[in-house]
Amino acid sequence: PVLSEREELFTPMSRWLRAGGRRRSGVELAEALAGIQMVARQVGQHWQRFDVIVSPTLAQPPLPVGALRDDEDPAADFDAQCRFTPWTSLWNITGRPAMSLPLHNTRIDGVELPIGIMIGGRLYDEATLLAH
Repeated sequence: PVLSEREELFTPMSRWLRAGGRRRSGVELAEALAGIQMVARQVGQHWQRFDVIVSPTLAQPPLPVGALRDDEDPAADFDAQCRFTPWTSLWNITGRPAMSLPLHNTRIDGVELPIGIMIGGRLYDEATLLAH
């Protein structure tokens, strides 16, 4: 835990998320965790016949560091980040292994940028991902 007097070290979005968490009850936390577990089970059922799932890593080409950050509106900052990385969250909340790999490079506005793919696997099956 971070002491309240050290909270100024957080970004505005992190403080906003922390404040939102503090407004939730224990029952709401339990309901949210149950929802995450339900999603993890559904993903497992729907994807059990696949060795790996391949998706884009990002919803658009990479941006400069800080391009999405909006310290004046942390909710907009969070929404922009969710839109930018819509596929990675599923792997984070289900606990399934995943990795982003470079697929291609492209030139945008004179800058060469990597385009990646996300490869995700079965629960506890990192070995299959690393073998591909």
